[in-house]
Amino acid sequence: MGIHYVGEEEYGQMVLVHAGVPSAAVHIFPDSIVDTEQEIDEIARQMQARGNTTAIIVTSPQHTRRVRTLWAELVGRESAGDRARRAAGPL
Repeated sequence: MGIHYVGEEEYGQMVLVHAGVPSAAVHIFPDSIVDTEQEIDEIARQMQARGNTTAIIVTSPQHTRRVRTLWAELVGRESAGDRARRAAGPL
């Protein structure tokens, strides 16, 4: 049919760019991700490959604690922003 499927990640990219994030700063992974653990592993791998030390991970409010917990377990680094939010109190 020739109809381009626009997935969730592409809609997310459009929203971020519309909100002022430079399109070059938004990275969509080329391969499918099946769960949060795999996603965090891939984020860490991509950051290391690019020499990045910070990332903004956009997720739902219900998913934030899981992402933060898995990030700490798998990557083991806490950003200054995470420390500040933790010090400010629970979500």
